[in-house]
Amino acid sequence: MNPLLDFKIRFSDAAYAIESTPKALRNWIQKGQVTLVSEDTGGWREFSLAEIAILAVIRRLVNFGMKVEEADQLANDAARSFFEYEKISAEAFKLAIRPVSMLVWRDPEWKMKLLERDEPLPDGLDTFLVIKLNRVFERIFERVFRRASDAKVGDDG
Repeated sequence: MNPLLDFKIRFSDAAYAIESTPKALRNWIQKGQVTLVSEDTGGWREFSLAEIAILAVIRRLVNFGMKVEEADQLANDAARSFFEYEKISAEAFKLAIRPVSMLVWRDPEWKMKLLERDEPLPDGLDTFLVIKLNRVFERIFERVFRRASDAKVGDDG
């Protein structure tokens, strides 16, 4: 069992986890603007933790002014560079969430580079975005599991 792919998150919880609205997430999916592995089954869609991590990065890139399709491409490129989530155990993923930042800038096309903890920024950039991937992933996992535990408490009461 791979918790990054096998643990499933409901649609509304996914939108909450990535700090978006269900309507925005639904629009991205219906317009084919994001690349997802999960399928819509019987009118319901559930997301893996890996997809939630990628969607959270897309959300931040879109907030920076990038088109959804461009953000999807860069977020998926970063995910492939950051970890091979299809083959990773939960314990290994915790170790993989290391202090890595995603540097994004335009020159004239969107560019991306992953920076390790103490790696300096490249010279010559005046406008750029730095996304601390480990913090993004920690935040979405916190939000997913908080929402799940709130639902469980509500079911028990």
